[in-house]
Amino acid sequence: MHYTDTQNAYWNANVNNEAAYGADTLSHALEVAPDADFALHTGDFVEVAEVEDEWVDNLDMSQDQNLHLPHAYTPGNHDEYTVLGDEKDLTAFNEHTNVPITNDAMTGGSYYSYDYNGAHFVVLNTNDNKESEDNPEQGAIGKEQMEWAKQDIQEARDNGANWIILAYHKPIYSASYHALQDEDVQVTREEFAKLADELDVDVVLQGHDHNLTRTKSLVYTSDNFSYGEVEDTEKVEKDGVEYHVNPEGVTYIIPNTSGTKAYDAIYMKGADHVHKVRPKLDWMTEDDVELWNGLFDVAKQPDDSPKFDHKHENYRQSQNQNFAVYTVTEDEFLIEFYEMSGNLHEGEERTVELVDSYGIKKDK
Repeated sequence: MHYTDTQNAYWNANVNNEAAYGADTLSHALEVAPDADFALHTGDFVEVAEVEDEWVDNLDMSQDQNLHLPHAYTPGNHDEYTVLGDEKDLTAFNEHTNVPITNDAMTGGSYYSYDYNGAHFVVLNTNDNKESEDNPEQGAIGKEQMEWAKQDIQEARDNGANWIILAYHKPIYSASYHALQDEDVQVTREEFAKLADELDVDVVLQGHDHNLTRTKSLVYTSDNFSYGEVEDTEKVEKDGVEYHVNPEGVTYIIPNTSGTKAYDAIYMKGADHVHKVRPKLDWMTEDDVELWNGLFDVAKQPDDSPKFDHKHENYRQSQNQNFAVYTVTEDEFLIEFYEMSGNLHEGEERTVELVDSYGIKKDK
């Protein structure tokens, strides 16, 4: 199972406790998929890494679920933030998650990979954006990490991995603004897309933009600003789910958020709205917005906040959370999005619903 951006802020703990919603997300995920082997969290475990109470709140409220389910954690940008913001806490993430540290590189998190049941998971650290000889342009991924990722993925392919799953926090495809605005992502976005395509990555799991996102099968292109082109794949239906057969492209995913901070799917409202809520994206024309929207099968925000009329986010008041469940066999990869709703703090019954299913099939 996959969830992301718990991001419980200490100043919101007595208003709309995000750690409680994160724990509830995990609880419902375990009810839906009681035989899940592990969970993957794609970053922003907390809001401010320096505030120990945020880590404690999250871990305490999710203790029962965590004790019954192994986790793989991905570092998010908030997982290195400090209260004053003038410096970064480069060790907090690893001190609380106990994930591997490759090449002794710990900078607001770390990168690593692991194999599970014929699938190879590569977890990258998009906090690798500190200026150095290795990273003079302060890209989300430095040269050493990028080269390691290329070699690691190629080695996994050579060793016969059935699936390659790439996980990182800052997205290169999403329904909200970060993918096209974060300066450190822009430095490496084309190389990310090219790497994923050329090394036959199957699925990319992301976070950071708190909305529900699933792209179509995308192949790399240098012909447009998105660096993505929709692949025309063969499709078959199985158990009511559309499967794409032997795609050469990559599917990019964000399962919204398990917290309460929601980002609107701004591009669905046209270029004028994009310019209003994110002025730095004023370069986008209606044609650009249409091209971007065409890359997605799912691009929405389940929350319906009046704040979205003039802001990209809802001020941390969403009662709609999501998670994804992946069922992986040697030749099939099933992606299911689940959605929960209901006011947890007023004792409302929380409902959970399957809202989208999508499959990838490999005929050998």
